[in-house]
Amino acid sequence: MTVAQWAAVPANPRQRDTVRHAAKAKRTHLKTPSQEHARVDAALLPGGSLVKLDGHTRALLWESGELEPPTVVAVTVYPVKSMQEAKDLYTHFDGRLALETPRDQVSGALHEAGIDPQSGAIKYGSITSALNRLGTGDIYTLVRAWKRELLLIDSLGIPKNRFPAGFYLAALLLLRNQGESAKDFLLAIASNAGTKTAQGSDAVDMFSRHCAKLVGKKSGEQAINTLAGIVLTLYDGHCKGKRYTRTPPAIDFRTYLGGGVKPP
Repeated sequence: MTVAQWAAVPANPRQRDTVRHAAKAKRTHLKTPSQEHARVDAALLPGGSLVKLDGHTRALLWESGELEPPTVVAVTVYPVKSMQEAKDLYTHFDGRLALETPRDQVSGALHEAGIDPQSGAIKYGSITSALNRLGTGDIYTLVRAWKRELLLIDSLGIPKNRFPAGFYLAALLLLRNQGESAKDFLLAIASNAGTKTAQGSDAVDMFSRHCAKLVGKKSGEQAINTLAGIVLTLYDGHCKGKRYTRTPPAIDFRTYLGGGVKPP
């Protein structure tokens, strides 16, 4: 197969961030041309079409001229029974050959779900830690199940590293349970739009003050759960117009998992 023909083979739906990995690969393991680089793998679907299992980064760099292309590409073809099997096989190849990281997995899961993230929070945030507390299954299943909420969080325009994972855990649950009414609260937090009076801080300002205390601290499982529970408590207080002089106690975030929590 020629390089052009390989480039034309569709990317796997679970393909990670090719551009980001290409920028690194051309400085590291793909910097020096090798015959091994001309060996790639593809899945053969029942209808006769191919889909890439690896070689996405090489195809991009060969086409752009940033990597010296081989004369031909040797393609090993694996017959599969469905696109799902091709996606599962991709996960095996990418994990084995590219040492896929959690960030890669999230990138691939977002791509598969049709999410083109615009905010740093979704591109680079602590979404994996949050999603893993919301159900069983791999990251691909969880992203599909929470696609609507992820898109709403993405629309808030939160930059990367702005908030710990506990915030995103609470945000996903609030948006699932309360919908658009919770979006205004989360947007106020993202905009740091809280206020403080002689009677104390509103819920948004109290979150900002509490979050400032967490800077530099490790975010283990219990810390994530606690912060999520505090955000859920503050949302209740926000709806009731409460003022705070100290951080309120956290509720158990799992009470929101059933999706049946009523607005305060």
